[in-house]
Amino acid sequence: MMRSPIPRFWFVLAFSIGLTVLTTTPAWSQPTGAFGKPDHYVVTLKSCDISKDAGTTWISLWTTDKTLNIASIATPGKAGDFAANVPLVPGTYNRIRCTVSKTMQIRGTVSFGGSTYYTKNAATDSTTAPAEISTVDIPVGDVTGTYTINVVITAGLTGNTQVNFALTNAMQLYQVTPGVYKIYPEPPNVSSVTLR
Repeated sequence: MMRSPIPRFWFVLAFSIGLTVLTTTPAWSQPTGAFGKPDHYVVTLKSCDISKDAGTTWISLWTTDKTLNIASIATPGKAGDFAANVPLVPGTYNRIRCTVSKTMQIRGTVSFGGSTYYTKNAATDSTTAPAEISTVDIPVGDVTGTYTINVVITAGLTGNTQVNFALTNAMQLYQVTPGVYKIYPEPPNVSSVTLR
């Protein structure tokens, strides 16, 4: 039976879906409209599986941590290398399941109330430049999501992919206590995916 290598598109899809489930609001208040664009945004996909039978059986795409800085992948194919060597039987796949790590890294600034807040590798962020790489844990912990898809894999598909993420509002400033703030990552949007 012919088996097709998994197209790089699958990684992009899994990554995008996985980040979407991380929208749970932390326990503290969030200032309205206090968003920013990170220049460093590192996430880890812990595992990803795909199914042809609505989740009765799963094919593992990977089970080891795959880390990627999505703020730096405007070049073709870079995001898709994780699952590029996983063979899939041609056919229609209707479920994808992936787990995203609660720990992420971001760097950037968010303006709010006439001040600019800079990410810091500390419990709170600061109005003192420069921005530093900040390691943050999403309050909900590692997240696993299962989603309905409808993608057909055909023999000979190479999966050469160009991926662009829109990071314009991919960080948000949260108030930890009155007057004390921390910037957390928000799910980015995939602005375009081109599969060749």
